[in-house]
Amino acid sequence: MGADLKVEFKRKKNSVSYEQLNLNLTELSDIAYELDVTPLDEMISIGEEEVEQAAAVEGMTPAAVRKKMVKWFAPEEPLASVEALVAYLKKKKNVMDDQESVLRQLEALLPLLQDAKQNGVEVRLRYFL
Repeated sequence: MGADLKVEFKRKKNSVSYEQLNLNLTELSDIAYELDVTPLDEMISIGEEEVEQAAAVEGMTPAAVRKKMVKWFAPEEPLASVEALVAYLKKKKNVMDDQESVLRQLEALLPLLQDAKQNGVEVRLRYFL
């Protein structure tokens, strides 16, 4: 069992956690590269509460850690990735483990990312152990 993958929205209180996506990130990344979209695992960030710990581990200043490891994205990039992944998984059957569950989770994420795009809310992906 791995960590949960959580999608957070800047300036909004809601965040969404998807445990199954963590188990399938490698497969989703392979598909994303094939589709020429940014893989979700390349958008994974740390949170502010983890900055001090990361600075100690990495031997960096907290400011340097923030610049390198706390990543927020305009919703267009994750939205394009999720849209491409959903279209691919609907078209191609049995290309990944637990595909139906992953597809349902990605489809549930689409309206949230579309709303974030419409409202100009930045997005980040985080691991939660």
